[in-house]
Amino acid sequence: MDWKFTSLDPMTMEPTNDPMQGFLPVNYNGNGIGEVTYDIVLRQPLAEETEVKNRASILFDINEPILTPTWTNIIDATAPESRVTDVNLLNDSTAAVSIEASDELSGPWRYDVYVQYGTGSAWWKAAENIPVDSVAEVRIYDGIDHGFYVVATDSAGNVERKEAEREYSLRLSDRIRGDVNGDGQVGIADIVAVTSYMAQTDETITLKDADVNGDGQVGIADIIAVTDIMAGTSNARARDKNSYKTYFIRNRKQ
Repeated sequence: MDWKFTSLDPMTMEPTNDPMQGFLPVNYNGNGIGEVTYDIVLRQPLAEETEVKNRASILFDINEPILTPTWTNIIDATAPESRVTDVNLLNDSTAAVSIEASDELSGPWRYDVYVQYGTGSAWWKAAENIPVDSVAEVRIYDGIDHGFYVVATDSAGNVERKEAEREYSLRLSDRIRGDVNGDGQVGIADIVAVTSYMAQTDETITLKDADVNGDGQVGIADIIAVTDIMAGTSNARARDKNSYKTYFIRNRKQ
């Protein structure tokens, strides 16, 4: 492929050798830099990881050719893989969806989140073009069993193909504050549940449930909070069993 650029005198439209009338200004602080681009269609088929290399030779007037660095493209025809790893409640109407994605060559780039509002209902694209290192915020509704799955795209534009099925489930429900294990009452079992969460021995317990005192972390203070609720010494809001909403996770797909 060859390009030829010729400078013309703007008055006579004839070729000129005057450097001040070139199609590029004299290069000073980057003002004389130009570029050209092109698209090519590769001969098919090409195996995965095939390298396609090119470089350019630039010749100004009668000077020696200038060779550019070699640019290498690698064939990537394999789609990425992804899954939902966590869904955290931000407020009564919004949840943050976290994912993990992998791709052996160009690397994962972005993802779309699909949500199912009720078992057996249609799937909706709730968020799209989310960077893989970011969480997606989606709308949720009280009393509905939500399902989630994600579709990733890699940096070469390959889109993941997968069945529309739940990778994570979430349901909002009324829960008594301090009822960490979700059995409808506050007791010794909830203290055990907080301890299990701290020891990371029970993956069914969520941060929202175990963080009884609401300080964003789980520790001895939450065990004390459960004990206070058992003893009836917690504040009025804690005694209002209908004012506290939380969530539980079901059917996490491994």
